[in-house]
Amino acid sequence: MHLLMDIKAEPERLSSVRTIGDLLLDLSRTLQLDIRDLDVKEFPASEAAGPGVTGYAMLSESHMNIDTWPEKALVQLCLHSCKAFSVDKVKQVVRANFGPFEIRYEACLNR
Repeated sequence: MHLLMDIKAEPERLSSVRTIGDLLLDLSRTLQLDIRDLDVKEFPASEAAGPGVTGYAMLSESHMNIDTWPEKALVQLCLHSCKAFSVDKVKQVVRANFGPFEIRYEACLNR
């Protein structure tokens, strides 16, 4: 499966390395995915974009990543997995970590 979501969320939650790391861990636990490696980095503002956080988890089943743009209140979540998962469970975990949110774009491909 391949899930891609563009999410509008509270900007103050999107600049926290801890929040993004917790979201990746919570997703892996809830979806029963095995994290092999996890890295979360904060990026300063540049000429091209404002500050943000990027988190990446290498999974036994494939990988997932989250990129944030707090100045736009935007999160992009991408989850690839050879194992089927529930998109509704993904949304529950996102809500638990970010609070109220709006999905601006969602696509899920079953491969």
